[in-house]
Amino acid sequence: AGDLSRALQRAKALVAARPDMEIAQEMLAFFLSQNERPDEAIHVLERRVETGRANDATRIRLGLLLSETGRAREAIALLQPFADRTDPDLLNAYGIALADSGDVPGAVRQFERILSADATNARAFQNLGIVALRAGQVARARDNLQKALTLSPDLPLALTAMGVVEARSGNMRAANERWSR
Repeated sequence: AGDLSRALQRAKALVAARPDMEIAQEMLAFFLSQNERPDEAIHVLERRVETGRANDATRIRLGLLLSETGRAREAIALLQPFADRTDPDLLNAYGIALADSGDVPGAVRQFERILSADATNARAFQNLGIVALRAGQVARARDNLQKALTLSPDLPLALTAMGVVEARSGNMRAANERWSR
Protein backbone atom coordinates (compact mmCIF):
# COMPACT_ATOMS: atom_id res chain seq x y z
CA ALA A 1 0.00 0.00 0.00
CA GLY A 2 3.06 2.27 -0.08
CA ASP A 3 3.18 2.85 3.68
CA LEU A 4 6.89 2.17 4.24
CA SER A 5 6.87 3.63 7.74
CA ARG A 6 4.14 1.26 8.88
CA ALA A 7 5.85 -1.68 7.17
CA LEU A 8 9.04 -0.84 9.06
CA GLN A 9 7.20 -0.72 12.38
CA ARG A 10 5.60 -4.10 11.69
CA ALA A 11 8.95 -5.62 10.74
CA LYS A 12 10.51 -4.29 13.95
CA ALA A 13 7.66 -5.77 15.99
CA LEU A 14 8.02 -9.11 14.24
CA VAL A 15 11.78 -9.23 14.91
CA ALA A 16 11.18 -8.32 18.55
CA ALA A 17 8.62 -11.10 18.89
CA ARG A 18 10.54 -13.67 16.83
CA PRO A 19 14.28 -12.79 16.78
CA ASP A 20 15.08 -16.26 15.40
CA MET A 21 12.87 -15.77 12.32
CA GLU A 22 15.35 -15.13 9.49
CA ILE A 23 12.82 -13.76 7.01
CA ALA A 24 11.76 -11.16 9.58
CA GLN A 25 15.35 -9.92 9.83
CA GLU A 26 15.56 -9.76 6.04
CA MET A 27 12.33 -7.77 5.91
CA LEU A 28 13.56 -5.42 8.63
CA ALA A 29 16.79 -4.72 6.74
CA PHE A 30 14.83 -4.16 3.52
CA PHE A 31 12.36 -1.74 5.10
CA LEU A 32 15.16 0.12 6.90
CA SER A 33 16.91 0.69 3.58
CA GLN A 34 13.63 1.68 1.90
CA ASN A 35 13.07 4.21 4.69
CA GLU A 36 16.50 5.72 3.92
CA ARG A 37 18.14 4.23 6.99
CA PRO A 38 20.89 2.21 5.30
CA ASP A 39 23.26 2.23 8.28
CA GLU A 40 20.66 0.50 10.42
CA ALA A 41 19.96 -2.00 7.62
CA ILE A 42 23.68 -2.70 7.37
CA HIS A 43 23.83 -3.29 11.11
CA VAL A 44 20.99 -5.85 10.95
CA LEU A 45 22.69 -7.73 8.10
CA GLU A 46 26.15 -7.53 9.67
CA ARG A 47 24.76 -9.15 12.83
CA ARG A 48 23.48 -12.03 10.72
CA VAL A 49 26.89 -12.46 9.09
CA GLU A 50 28.69 -12.26 12.45
CA THR A 51 26.47 -14.91 14.00
CA GLY A 52 27.01 -17.25 11.05
CA ARG A 53 23.31 -17.14 10.11
CA ALA A 54 23.72 -15.36 6.78
CA ASN A 55 23.15 -17.10 3.49
CA ASP A 56 24.67 -15.97 0.18
CA ALA A 57 21.70 -13.71 -0.60
CA THR A 58 22.14 -11.92 2.73
CA ARG A 59 25.85 -11.41 2.11
CA ILE A 60 25.14 -10.06 -1.36
CA ARG A 61 22.45 -7.72 -0.01
CA LEU A 62 24.90 -6.46 2.63
CA GLY A 63 27.56 -5.93 -0.03
CA LEU A 64 25.09 -3.93 -2.12
CA LEU A 65 24.25 -1.69 0.84
CA LEU A 66 27.92 -1.22 1.73
CA SER A 67 28.64 -0.28 -1.87
CA GLU A 68 25.72 2.15 -2.00
CA THR A 69 26.88 3.86 1.21
CA GLY A 70 30.48 4.41 0.15
CA ARG A 71 32.09 1.59 2.11
CA ALA A 72 33.88 0.28 -0.97
CA ARG A 73 36.59 -1.85 0.61
CA GLU A 74 34.09 -3.67 2.83
CA ALA A 75 31.76 -4.18 -0.13
CA ILE A 76 34.59 -5.62 -2.24
CA ALA A 77 35.54 -8.05 0.53
CA LEU A 78 31.95 -9.30 0.73
CA LEU A 79 31.12 -9.28 -2.99
CA GLN A 80 34.36 -10.62 -4.45
CA PRO A 81 33.55 -14.27 -3.60
CA PHE A 82 30.38 -13.92 -5.71
CA ALA A 83 32.00 -12.05 -8.63
CA ASP A 84 31.92 -15.10 -10.90
CA ARG A 85 28.12 -15.04 -10.89
CA THR A 86 25.97 -13.33 -13.48
CA ASP A 87 23.52 -11.36 -11.30
CA PRO A 88 23.56 -7.84 -12.82
CA ASP A 89 22.69 -6.11 -9.54
CA LEU A 90 25.58 -7.87 -7.83
CA LEU A 91 27.98 -7.08 -10.66
CA ASN A 92 26.89 -3.43 -10.77
CA ALA A 93 27.43 -3.11 -7.01
CA TYR A 94 30.78 -4.88 -7.26
CA GLY A 95 31.80 -2.63 -10.15
CA ILE A 96 30.80 0.50 -8.23
CA ALA A 97 32.79 -0.68 -5.21
CA LEU A 98 35.80 -1.35 -7.44
CA ALA A 99 35.52 2.10 -9.03
CA ASP A 100 35.15 3.77 -5.64
CA SER A 101 38.27 1.98 -4.42
CA GLY A 102 40.25 3.19 -7.44
CA ASP A 103 40.17 0.02 -9.57
CA VAL A 104 38.57 1.62 -12.62
CA PRO A 105 39.66 -1.10 -15.09
CA GLY A 106 38.18 -3.75 -12.80
CA ALA A 107 34.95 -1.78 -12.56
CA VAL A 108 34.71 -1.38 -16.33
CA ARG A 109 35.20 -5.14 -16.75
CA GLN A 110 32.26 -5.83 -14.44
CA PHE A 111 29.95 -3.41 -16.27
CA GLU A 112 31.01 -4.81 -19.64
CA ARG A 113 30.34 -8.36 -18.38
CA ILE A 114 26.79 -7.29 -17.61
CA LEU A 115 26.36 -5.77 -21.06
CA SER A 116 27.77 -8.82 -22.80
CA ALA A 117 24.97 -10.85 -21.21
CA ASP A 118 22.29 -8.14 -21.48
CA ALA A 119 22.87 -5.24 -23.86
CA THR A 120 19.78 -3.51 -22.44
CA ASN A 121 21.01 -3.07 -18.86
CA ALA A 122 20.60 0.67 -18.36
CA ARG A 123 22.39 0.70 -15.00
CA ALA A 124 25.53 -0.84 -16.50
CA PHE A 125 25.60 1.90 -19.17
CA GLN A 126 24.93 4.48 -16.45
CA ASN A 127 27.83 3.18 -14.37
CA LEU A 128 30.17 3.10 -17.38
CA GLY A 129 29.18 6.71 -18.02
CA ILE A 130 29.85 7.77 -14.45
CA VAL A 131 33.25 6.04 -14.43
CA ALA A 132 34.14 7.75 -17.72
CA LEU A 133 32.99 11.10 -16.34
CA ARG A 134 35.18 10.68 -13.25
CA ALA A 135 38.12 9.97 -15.58
CA GLY A 136 37.42 13.15 -17.54
CA GLN A 137 36.32 11.24 -20.65
CA VAL A 138 33.33 13.44 -21.41
CA ALA A 139 32.55 12.05 -24.89
CA ARG A 140 32.62 8.46 -23.63
CA ALA A 141 30.53 9.46 -20.62
CA ARG A 142 27.95 11.15 -22.88
CA ASP A 143 27.72 8.08 -25.11
CA ASN A 144 27.16 5.63 -22.24
CA LEU A 145 24.80 7.91 -20.34
CA GLN A 146 22.74 8.50 -23.48
CA LYS A 147 22.43 4.74 -23.95
CA ALA A 148 21.31 4.39 -20.32
CA LEU A 149 18.72 7.15 -20.70
CA THR A 150 17.45 5.72 -23.98
CA LEU A 151 16.80 2.44 -22.19
CA SER A 152 15.48 4.02 -18.99
CA PRO A 153 14.68 7.74 -19.38
CA ASP A 154 14.18 8.45 -15.67
CA LEU A 155 17.35 7.04 -14.08
CA PRO A 156 18.20 9.73 -11.50
CA LEU A 157 21.96 9.12 -11.44
CA ALA A 158 22.17 9.00 -15.23
CA LEU A 159 20.22 12.27 -15.49
CA THR A 160 22.44 13.93 -12.89
CA ALA A 161 25.63 12.71 -14.55
CA MET A 162 24.35 13.78 -17.99
CA GLY A 163 23.74 17.22 -16.50
CA VAL A 164 27.40 17.31 -15.46
CA VAL A 165 28.42 16.24 -18.98
CA GLU A 166 26.34 19.08 -20.45
CA ALA A 167 27.77 21.59 -17.96
CA ARG A 168 31.34 20.51 -18.75
CA SER A 169 30.51 20.91 -22.44
CA GLY A 170 29.35 24.48 -21.81
CA ASN A 171 25.66 23.81 -22.37
CA MET A 172 24.16 25.01 -19.08
CA ARG A 173 20.62 25.11 -20.45
CA ALA A 174 20.74 21.39 -21.27
CA ALA A 175 22.47 20.70 -17.93
CA ASN A 176 19.70 22.44 -16.01
CA GLU A 177 17.06 20.55 -17.99
CA ARG A 178 18.68 17.23 -17.02
CA TRP A 179 19.01 18.24 -13.38
CA SER A 180 15.40 19.45 -13.29
CA ARG A 181 14.17 16.07 -14.51
